[in-house]
Amino acid sequence: MDVSALVTSITGAAQLTRLLVNERDGQKTAAIQIDLTNKITEAQIQLTQVLGAIIEKDGFIQSLSERVRQLAHDGHEIVYVP
Repeated sequence: MDVSALVTSITGAAQLTRLLVNERDGQKTAAIQIDLTNKITEAQIQLTQVLGAIIEKDGFIQSLSERVRQLAHDGHEIVYVP
């Protein structure tokens, strides 16, 4: 085997190794991206649930406040007891 053939062979092996490493790294990167996407989605769902509960509670309080105002307007005595 001559030197140029040996160099070509080694260069080809190095390129193949580089391609394999890049492929492996790409697969790891894709797995990490999928994992992060799942975690972000879970966090968004939880945040949506919390905000939904807050909005629902706010609506309930607003409804209750309107009812108390109406009772006061109708002449009922309102007594606050902590």
